[in-house]
Amino acid sequence: MMPGYRTDNAIDTKITGGGTASIPRPRRTVRLRQRPAPKSGARVPDHAILGEELGLTGSGRFHRVLDPVDGTRPILCRLPVWGTLIGMTADGRAELRMMSQPFARERFWADRNGAWIDHDGVRRVLATRDFGSLDRATQHTTSPEYLGKDLAHGFARLEAAVRMTHRCAECQAIAIMAAGRIDLAIEPRFSRRASWHWIPTIERAGGVVVTRLDGMRARKASRC
Repeated sequence: MMPGYRTDNAIDTKITGGGTASIPRPRRTVRLRQRPAPKSGARVPDHAILGEELGLTGSGRFHRVLDPVDGTRPILCRLPVWGTLIGMTADGRAELRMMSQPFARERFWADRNGAWIDHDGVRRVLATRDFGSLDRATQHTTSPEYLGKDLAHGFARLEAAVRMTHRCAECQAIAIMAAGRIDLAIEPRFSRRASWHWIPTIERAGGVVVTRLDGMRARKASRC
């Protein structure tokens, strides 16, 4: 993506949600997203490809989960809060995961042995922080518009209780949370596919991924 980043490339339209909204997308991205499935499947026949654009290709107990551009709107606004997500599930459970931010020259990844960040070849262990109480916590949400009426009231109470709320950092915020710089990330529109990318990193960094308001942990938690 870097050759086309912050250029004036032509764009196509991506239909989202129920098909009523649209956001622009670089044409180059479409070609990149369509390319991996047939090649990877041919080399490793027991690995299926679960792609952001084309869905599931192939079959097998292992699924490679790919999202070449997480943060479509930021990349089109030339904001450096997008990344490439690569994950792997085994029998439906998230096992491996990496988020690469080529613009920042950083990679965040996890396996069953731990979670790390690599910046310009310097590696360190990822660890969430113990913020003690909500009045000391920093939280993030991509956009309040995603909360809807059912969650808006609860989020307002939470926002009033924490030290600070930041918005619009997309996948970068989740990675920074695993690094212990943000304490809470509220993302009500995360799909199961998106959560598979983040579960191993957050859990191996010492955090918890929940999928319900009562605090229940993600059903597809990793074995890491």
